[in-house]
Amino acid sequence: MCANSDNNKNEIENQKSKSTGRKIALVISLVFCVLSIVLIVFLTTQDSDDSLSLSQGLYYWIAGYAILNQIDLSGSWWFTPTYVRRFAHCAEFFALGLTSDIFFNCVMENRKKAGITTTIVCFSFSLADEFLKTEVPGREFDIVDMAFDFAGYFAGVIVGTIIG
Repeated sequence: MCANSDNNKNEIENQKSKSTGRKIALVISLVFCVLSIVLIVFLTTQDSDDSLSLSQGLYYWIAGYAILNQIDLSGSWWFTPTYVRRFAHCAEFFALGLTSDIFFNCVMENRKKAGITTTIVCFSFSLADEFLKTEVPGREFDIVDMAFDFAGYFAGVIVGTIIG
């Protein structure tokens, strides 16, 4: 009789611990999801000159790092300011995809549904982001950016599903 009582107490404690951990993950993922959205909106609302300046600064920072570490990037097809900017979209949306997937995994019991929901939400945000860009002087809707966004958030969903 005592053994069953002890097992029940341990099971209850384990469920409370899981519930608390899930709530913490929910709050943390939501905070980082919101921060990702704020960062993306901030970068989207920059005018074309500021956006270009930021991309070129990142390009030169990577080039400087490569030179200091004797990494030859001269033959790299992707190492141009345009592609550095495009891959930055992957990084931004990777963060959004990952944090959104963790959030939806906490809210939903079914991981597949959480992944699909995350993908739909991130696609919708990517589309809204491109339309927002059309309101900024010198910026325009770019379907290629959406493809890089997709690569980022889809990778985030995959990682989120693996660690979730």
